[in-house]
Amino acid sequence: MHAAIARFPIASFTIIAFVISWGIWLPLLIGSALPPRTALALYYAGVIGPTAAAFLCWGGAPLLNRIRRWRVPAVWYAAAITLPFLIRGVAVAAEAGWRIELRPLESVARTLALMVLLVPFEEIGWRGYLLPIMQRRYSPLAASLAVGVIWALWHAPLAWAEVGYQQSDQPWSYMLWFTASILPISCLATWIFNGSGESVPAVTLFHIAVNLADFVVVLPGASGESVLLSTLIITALVAGVIVWRDFNFRPRTARESA
Repeated sequence: MHAAIARFPIASFTIIAFVISWGIWLPLLIGSALPPRTALALYYAGVIGPTAAAFLCWGGAPLLNRIRRWRVPAVWYAAAITLPFLIRGVAVAAEAGWRIELRPLESVARTLALMVLLVPFEEIGWRGYLLPIMQRRYSPLAASLAVGVIWALWHAPLAWAEVGYQQSDQPWSYMLWFTASILPISCLATWIFNGSGESVPAVTLFHIAVNLADFVVVLPGASGESVLLSTLIITALVAGVIVWRDFNFRPRTARESA
């Protein structure tokens, strides 16, 4: 097994992460037959897949260093926190004006606490382990898009689940939309990850901010879809500028990816 992981680290990580998470989420496809607390526990427990895969594949000292890399220039923390809210704010202002409704502070605080607990389990895998390996073989742009596709597909069972906020009446359409929206976010995550010296805390903060920016504003029913489309377009434009200005179109060497 160790030989297979060493020879095929990307495939090994992806398979292990999917098997663990999808195995936990499978009962949610018949979620109505489960006690609500059990369904909710399975829904959240499935997030362990990427981190479990990262440690089973064992990223070694570099992985641990990325997880512990808190001391990075403040500008990267500022970018991680503010960029998602700026993008969403512009999209909402463009489509719905400033007549917006915010969710109750208590609800936002609960969601934030949940994100702080859960999101690191994703980012230790996606950016702490998978992205550096990808970038040693491919350019940052190609690596970002590949990680983005894997990241999106990993969520797929939740679109068919009978519980959770990602369940959909049109799961195939939802997954196409979700994948399209996550690709520019993946590019921005790579930018923050590389710029911060491969800091998992910094990119985790960005991931939390993306989720929270989506949650804080209650989208008006009439213009909700337009806001989502505007958010996607603005995110893609911002990511495109950053890719053009800051990405090297070659793989990163082992020295660059510590």
